[in-house]
Amino acid sequence: MLKYFSKTLEKPIIIIAQDNSGSMNLASDSTFVKSGLQQELVAIKTSLEKDYRVESYLFDEKVSIEEESPDFSGKITNFDVLFESIEQRFVNRNVGGLLLVSDGIYNQGNSPIYSTQTLAFPIFTLGVGDNTKYVDVQVRNLRSNKLAFLGNEFPIQFDLKTQKCKTSSLKFSVFRGGKQIKTQQANNLKPNGIATQRLALKAEVVGKQQYTIVVESVDGERNIQNNRINFYIDVLDGRQKLLLLGMAPHPDLGAIKAGINSNENYELVSSIFSEFSGSFDSFDLVILHQSANGKIVPIGQRMKDLIAESKPLLLMGGGWKNIELVKDISGKSTGRNTVNDAQAEVNESFSLFTIDADVRKVESFPPLTTEANQIVKSNGNQTLLTQKIGSVTTSHPLLSFYEMQDVKLGRFSGEGIWKWRMASYQEFGSHDVFNRFIGKVVQYIAIKSDRSFFRVSTVNELYENEAINFSAQLFNPSYELVNDADVNLELTDEEGKNFTFILNRSGESYELNIPSLEPSTYSYTATTNFQGKRYSEKGVFTVKELRLEALDTEANHQLLLQLAKRSNGEMLGLNELSKFPEIITNREDVTSVSYMNEEVQDIINLKWIFFLLLILLSVEWFIRKRGGAY
Repeated sequence: MLKYFSKTLEKPIIIIAQDNSGSMNLASDSTFVKSGLQQELVAIKTSLEKDYRVESYLFDEKVSIEEESPDFSGKITNFDVLFESIEQRFVNRNVGGLLLVSDGIYNQGNSPIYSTQTLAFPIFTLGVGDNTKYVDVQVRNLRSNKLAFLGNEFPIQFDLKTQKCKTSSLKFSVFRGGKQIKTQQANNLKPNGIATQRLALKAEVVGKQQYTIVVESVDGERNIQNNRINFYIDVLDGRQKLLLLGMAPHPDLGAIKAGINSNENYELVSSIFSEFSGSFDSFDLVILHQSANGKIVPIGQRMKDLIAESKPLLLMGGGWKNIELVKDISGKSTGRNTVNDAQAEVNESFSLFTIDADVRKVESFPPLTTEANQIVKSNGNQTLLTQKIGSVTTSHPLLSFYEMQDVKLGRFSGEGIWKWRMASYQEFGSHDVFNRFIGKVVQYIAIKSDRSFFRVSTVNELYENEAINFSAQLFNPSYELVNDADVNLELTDEEGKNFTFILNRSGESYELNIPSLEPSTYSYTATTNFQGKRYSEKGVFTVKELRLEALDTEANHQLLLQLAKRSNGEMLGLNELSKFPEIITNREDVTSVSYMNEEVQDIINLKWIFFLLLILLSVEWFIRKRGGAY
């Protein structure tokens, strides 16, 4: 056996990480940061590379190896991704120290103080930017609905932050698509503080609308980019129209009406059936209510007309057994003309929509009156709630859904749902649980089934630093997924610029990923030709401007100082940067690490010994032969 020892010497690794976010470009020393500082860093790297291994990185919302000078175009600053990346890249390596060049401003991720707790090397920070407090006015924390209906007013709320501001009132204006539509005064402002402003705007134009709030600047204000904020509202042309008809006055009607009216997406008309003389054409859903104990209203021409129009229908209460359509939904009769008191029990195998917490809470609500002669489930139904009579859970449906010829139908066989609304308030302090339950049921039945052969989907809103994904599905006449044809996509921004793409085939569908787009509202048209037919899908989405870096430009040198102290490093000023190589050299904890490697090998595996012995034996044989010894 032979034992070998080899010695490996690893130089200390010095990491230089430079903030590449937009706030670095907004400070008063930005000119020096873009030119003079970069020259000094190059000189430092050259000096350190003689005795150390130097690794350079840029970071903003992501980390990249520095191949060129930074352009300070990052939209977000996240120290988390930097320290996590360093920890992963240099695990069990001889890292001597990190030089962090930043203004200390971060707007995403955890505090760097907590992110650096697991790092085992010193951090040297170089504070750039201006940490002087200047006069400033900021618009921040805007809150609004994403949807509004044409002709309605919608509320807007935002915070106005003032710093060293000498005026107590400021004027702000609201613009829609570059046109000023409203001006308002913000009063009682403090020199340093936050004041919440509220206003109401009227939805006057259909579609995705960009609004901008701009606050007037004050004397001495240096950063006016944070005096404005953009937001987007999707203005709809109209709500879904619902019709609620009761066969007779009943407290259930008031509860159902209150639950539907709590959702601004619906416009509800309610009436007694015999008094309603309007047309059913304009309604997206008709809700009928009848008491199980009351007088059963006979089938008339109006009811026949309603059923014949194939409108989405939700039947509530009892007394519907003389309608053939209801028999299809509810199943066959048991023959008994009695009523039960039944609580709701959630059917866990229900799959038409998500069973959330609000649906499950109805299990604790009081029992409802149900008919015992219409409780046998037919095969075409999907049951959400079954009846629990006393302590016995039955298979009899309380709330079930049925789809017939692409028309959705619902059957709620319980009467007394007004008690559920009262229980919601008693148990949870508001009617919200009841309202959301009613809204979920109504939403499923009212939404029309998508039976189109070509479908395209994407997000409605995203930020400019996010990728946008499109997915498309193409069906043959048997509703089987195919992707034999090409799918073309054309985008058009607000200025009329067009962008053309071809979707990629993925499995049996189509996909497209666009890394980023400029802020704007885009309309898209996807087209394909399949089996001699042309299919087209249109839509709109908004790419929002990301202005986080412009909100706060005051450098946070205190944070950089804390990072340096907690890691046993130092904070440097711009005039001390040239001393960094000397500081590293003088530190005893930044030194090369020697690794001793031991290797054992069998001699029999050393082929050169075999050939040496063979040569020696051959030479000996030749000499003896020549000398006559053999």
